[in-house]
Amino acid sequence: GVEALRHPFVQKYWHGSLAQEKLSNRYIDKDLPRKMRRFAESPLLRRVALLCLAHLAAASVLPPSLHDELLAARHTFRSLDDSGCGRVTEQQLRSRLEREGADVPEDFSRTFALCTRTFSRESGGGGGGGVN
Repeated sequence: GVEALRHPFVQKYWHGSLAQEKLSNRYIDKDLPRKMRRFAESPLLRRVALLCLAHLAAASVLPPSLHDELLAARHTFRSLDDSGCGRVTEQQLRSRLEREGADVPEDFSRTFALCTRTFSRESGGGGGGGVN
């Protein structure tokens, strides 16, 4: 679990495939709240497919533009996950969006909860509390 993420080797090389770029210099997409809402409102099959792509796609076999986009998304996630636990909380994401001048809508908490809900709770709502 979390202990493996704190191993010295992982801590030293976890961003090596991202061209040694400093994580804090990575800008977050200011349109992310709108994209999150679109994802949350998508049909279940589309959400599952997008999550599979994000989690299972080997960056090395993707077309160059998609490869770069996936690496950028992973890089941004890692920069948000300041504890290294593999999860991003609503507060971490909200703080980063506000710090970078993004417009955070009033219903952001609801959107975040919808994006992080587990599929086993699809009919009853619920949420996971973080993105991983």
